Amino acid sequence: MNRKIQEIVNYAYKNVQYYINRNDFSGSVHTDKDWKNIPILTKNDVIMNQDSFISNLSIVKYINNQLRIEHTSGSTGKCLEVLWEESDYQRSLLPLYFRRMQYHGIHPDDKLCFFYTVRSKEKEDVEFVEKNQTLAFSKSNLNSKKMLEIYGKMKRFEPVWILGQPSILLLLADAIVENELEPILSIKYIELTGEMLFPEMRKRIEEVFKCQIANHYGTIEVSSIAYECPCGNLHLTDSTYTEIVDSEGNVLNDGEEGEVCVTSLVNKAMPFIRYNIGDRAIINSNHECGCGSSNKILKLTRGRVNDYISTSTGECINSYIFVRAIEIVNYMYPQAIKQFQIVQNDYFRFRVKFVLDKDYNFQEICELFLNSIWQSELKQAVYDFEIVDALFPNDNGKLAYFTNNIKDGV
Repeated sequence: MNRKIQEIVNYAYKNVQYYINRNDFSGSVHTDKDWKNIPILTKNDVIMNQDSFISNLSIVKYINNQLRIEHTSGSTGKCLEVLWEESDYQRSLLPLYFRRMQYHGIHPDDKLCFFYTVRSKEKEDVEFVEKNQTLAFSKSNLNSKKMLEIYGKMKRFEPVWILGQPSILLLLADAIVENELEPILSIKYIELTGEMLFPEMRKRIEEVFKCQIANHYGTIEVSSIAYECPCGNLHLTDSTYTEIVDSEGNVLNDGEEGEVCVTSLVNKAMPFIRYNIGDRAIINSNHECGCGSSNKILKLTRGRVNDYISTSTGECINSYIFVRAIEIVNYMYPQAIKQFQIVQNDYFRFRVKFVLDKDYNFQEICELFLNSIWQSELKQAVYDFEIVDALFPNDNGKLAYFTNNIKDGV
């Protein structure tokens, strides 16, 4: 059993009240069987017991505001507060910094632009923050006018790289193209994170910014999980232990699709052990990658577990069926659909919003989209199509390409 896993489990068993109080949690993991007996942790477990996840050794620092505090939205709509010792947080990013430098020549002190969720508790958020070698922008109320302002500030700042969600970079790309703006020549690398990255998204961003692009998969709870190499594979990072499990929490074999569970090997202020983050993926440890990395390869297969289409028969269909239809449209009509969003309001009714290239016929695009949906019950549904100028990320800065309002009780 991995020594780092033994250390974090033993630490949690001795210092974290949640694990101390659990009769089914043992601080000793000498074999794979011991590890597999540790119960899977869910986001709801953390939300309902948040205070008991803070390490006893970090409580005083927390009270004195000496810990790094990050926030993420929970599946219940409640805010999950994640605590880090600053030194542990930076240590969790070391594998990421190393790969950025190795693959793209990006150094920690290079000028960076990124986007944040909130920087103020007042009614009006702080629009941007410039500090040292970073320039950060608020994700709130992004529109065409604001993207032009962001472009202007970026151009003057001359960043070497950008970190952001694909949907936000697409908005910036559209603003640059539609206003016939000059590219920002200082940018040599863009790192995309926080959302599923689809081929058409990537192609559009590459064409507009004309720089290297890499996908980073991570979560606030454990920091970095996997990073894309030049060969296009997501390699697991060394600061997080990742496994794939079935719905019962059983570990699956190489190549089998299941739910992603992660364990931070460095966060001692608030350890997350065998934490189910709600994504689905496959791990392949036997594939030899041309980049030379021996780290296992992660292939994300689906978005969040709750992003499923509901049917009248009770069947759940993965919403990727719509993504596939979009890909077919964009294959037949190159880059016709720039962005899309689909909302299920009833078992047989969907609202579909398209951001379309103006050179294509709306009716033809809609017909091809419908013909590309192969599931019979979905073919019989009613689709209310709408052309919009742009689709903006929601309050947490992420663009949900599919929303099921039946499951949300709307």
